[in-house]
Amino acid sequence: MTQSGWTLVIHGGAGMMTRDRITPEQDAGARSALGLSLDAGSAVLAAGGSLRNRRRAGPMPSTSI
Repeated sequence: MTQSGWTLVIHGGAGMMTRDRITPEQDAGARSALGLSLDAGSAVLAAGGSLRNRRRAGPMPSTSI
């Protein structure tokens, strides 16, 4: 494992929807959206951008559970 010099952290929710209240499809969609957010943020940071540049990379994915 190599170190990149930066760390990206995302939040997957505040526990409002417990696993027993969402479908597997909703769970998969939420996880996919989190992955897209990580990919987009990582691309900006890896290219030397700042989190302020993240907004210019496009809208953040969102899901509605």
